[in-house]
Amino acid sequence: MDLCLTYAEMQRACKSAGTELSFSYEAADTVRVGYPFRMMGMSNEIGLNLRVLGVVGNDVRMMIDGAGGMVNMALGMASGIVREKLGGVVEFGDDSQVVLHLDRINKLEPVLNKLQLTGISFNQTAAVVSLEMK
Repeated sequence: MDLCLTYAEMQRACKSAGTELSFSYEAADTVRVGYPFRMMGMSNEIGLNLRVLGVVGNDVRMMIDGAGGMVNMALGMASGIVREKLGGVVEFGDDSQVVLHLDRINKLEPVLNKLQLTGISFNQTAAVVSLEMK
């Protein structure tokens, strides 16, 4: 079964959680994530491409790319904050790779007991999460 999360829905969910992000299609395996910022009265956006490399069990392996050579520096700075807030849910690897351990998110336990994540892809309007019954 496929669960489609439109980019507009994802933006609203982020905004309700206190973070303003934008999402847009780049490729079947890649979504662009933008973060707006203001500096000296000017508005701009920092954008990163988030590419899904694969799903193994309950782990989603991704690569983050964009913002010139700033990705590794930004990941290095963010990794400490993310580790503190999310514990072992996110693992930072080499070459801008990140692993999201879904089974370490308590609220997902009932879902993961019944459904197996088989893939994540993107289209022009939505992220498509593919699941199978266990």
